[in-house]
Amino acid sequence: MAHVGQEQSLRSAAWATIACRQPVRQRHMLRHVIAKRRYDLMSSSGVRLRDVTLAFGRPVGVMGAYRCFFQFDGVPWGGIRQAMGTDAVQALLLAMTRAATHLYNSDEFKSGSILLNGCRNLDLPLITLGEKDVVPDPMLRLTV
Repeated sequence: MAHVGQEQSLRSAAWATIACRQPVRQRHMLRHVIAKRRYDLMSSSGVRLRDVTLAFGRPVGVMGAYRCFFQFDGVPWGGIRQAMGTDAVQALLLAMTRAATHLYNSDEFKSGSILLNGCRNLDLPLITLGEKDVVPDPMLRLTV
């Protein structure tokens, strides 16, 4: 039987591992934007087509956990998504990591069409579990 403190910790850990895969209803607006980044969407011939923006909202407390919304604009698969964590820092970090996962797995990135300051490195955090993980681009490997 778990003690009260352990039970709270287990509940918090469960919230942290929730992957909110359901689309967020569009009536939710991304409020209180705390960070925004603009990427360039390029044509196959190297001509800039338009901006792709990624914005993060301020993490908000919800039933003992935190939710952080983020939004993509300028891509067909854009929209508002969310991540949840045990505190505001974890929610924001997970939102950034989920955003990176969406971008690095997109057809636009795989074709070399999304760039940040002329580079394929989109400068977002990735979680890696070992050498067998997929690195989006060999040029992104950090060598020391």
